[in-house]
Amino acid sequence: MNELETRCGSGACSDIIELSGHHPVAIPLNHTDCHELKALAEVFGTHPDQLAAVILKAGLHDLHAGLDEDLAQMARELRAVMAEVGEVSLMHRA
Repeated sequence: MNELETRCGSGACSDIIELSGHHPVAIPLNHTDCHELKALAEVFGTHPDQLAAVILKAGLHDLHAGLDEDLAQMARELRAVMAEVGEVSLMHRA
């Protein structure tokens, strides 16, 4: 739980999940996933809905980090292609 809380940037689930200002989202889970979520929540001493919110928030954080890395890689590749095209254009002018 601490790792999830760290990824979310907070020290406790109760700090992350504050009922005011949040919107409930219904997410269909199969029986196995629901049972696992309830069991993990019991292990971590929290409510399943709070654990699900922390997991979702951590997942979104990871997704954004991955997108940032992908965009940075795309920008590097674009700069390399532009530099190559620029060199080719200069060669045609000579």
